[in-house]
Amino acid sequence: MWAHEARVPLDVAGALRLLEGGRRVRVDLGVARVGERERRFLLMCGIGLDAAVVEAVERRPRLKRRLAQGAFAIAAVEALGRRRPVPVEVDADGVRTARSLVLGVAGNSRLYGGVTRLASAAEMDDGLLDLVTFEARGGWRRWSDTAVHVGRGLRIRRAWHETRAVRFAYERAARFVLHPAEALPLQLDGEAFTSCGPDAPLTLEVDRAALTVLVPPGANPLFARM
Repeated sequence: MWAHEARVPLDVAGALRLLEGGRRVRVDLGVARVGERERRFLLMCGIGLDAAVVEAVERRPRLKRRLAQGAFAIAAVEALGRRRPVPVEVDADGVRTARSLVLGVAGNSRLYGGVTRLASAAEMDDGLLDLVTFEARGGWRRWSDTAVHVGRGLRIRRAWHETRAVRFAYERAARFVLHPAEALPLQLDGEAFTSCGPDAPLTLEVDRAALTVLVPPGANPLFARM
C-alpha cells in the first residue's frame, strides 16, 4: 500500500532508479502508546473491529496461507458476530467527545486496506493524524448500523473527509487520547499491537519528520511540502 500511495514503482528496476532520480521527502510517523508500550507506525492505526480481524488472522496462519485475502473476509464475519460497540471518550487536542465505537482508524496516510482512501485528507508531512470513527448502537441495531456503514463505503462518491453522516466522524489533530469503557484491540500497519482499556487509554501522537523516504519527482497529495 505504501508503494502504491507514494507512487514507487513496483518492479525492482524501477524502484532502484529512484536512487538516482528520486526525491527525498521527510515524513511523519504516528506514535501509538498504551501504558508503557509504545510503537511507531507509517500508515495507520486500527482500533476495534479491524484489529480484531487482524488478531484472528494472525492466530490462524495456515488459513491465511491457503485463502490469502479470503482469510480476512472469514475473520471479519466472525468478528461482526462477536463484537459489540464500546463507549469511548475521544480527546482531540484537548476537545473531548463521547461515542459508541465499532471501528476507528487513525491515518498518517490515506489508503485503507488497499480498497478505500479512508483518511482522505491525510498528509504525511503536516504533523497531524486523521481519525475516522464509525459508531453503532447496541443490540440488534448494531447490525443495521454496520450495514449502513458498509453500504456507504461501497457507494461513496465524495472524499471521506467531506462526508457528513450519522454515526460517522472525521477529525484531524496532533494528539488523540481514547478512553474506552471496555478493552479494544489495536493494530498498526496490519500487525496486531495490544489492547487499550479503561485503565490503559490509547494515546496517538506524531513524530514529526521522523523518516526520510525516496519518492518519484512530481506532485503527490500525500506530501504537502513537496
